[in-house]
Amino acid sequence: MNTSIVMFTILLIVIIGLPGILVAPIQSSLNNVVEYDQRNQQNITKNSTEIMSKVEITLSTTQSVTDNFSEISRNERQRDKKVSKGSKRNHHISKKDTDRKHHISKKDTDRKHHISKKDTDRTHHISKKDTDRKHHISKKDTDTT
Repeated sequence: MNTSIVMFTILLIVIIGLPGILVAPIQSSLNNVVEYDQRNQQNITKNSTEIMSKVEITLSTTQSVTDNFSEISRNERQRDKKVSKGSKRNHHISKKDTDRKHHISKKDTDRKHHISKKDTDRTHHISKKDTDRKHHISKKDTDTT
């Protein structure tokens, strides 16, 4: 009976101690897993903040480049507007200019575009004299034929 009592106590100690013995490695492995996850999370956070800061630097650089480009293009547009306004000023034909340069006055019409009777007689009109010379077959020519 003594042996059975001793065996029973050993068994009790083993049963009670066994979970502790088995739990310790499991607990330590769980702790390792938790620590590993925490380290990974910290690394991810650290890397993401570094990446974000790089992205922010890149974005701020890009933004400043974009701002500079926008300012340059705005200045060019304003300069172009000023040039076009100047061009419009230079090309605008006022009524006074129109009268001076583009308006055909009656006097000019008479001079350049109007065909006077005198001009008609000179250029387009076939006078009797011309008819006799070029188109008229004279009696002399008729006799020889």
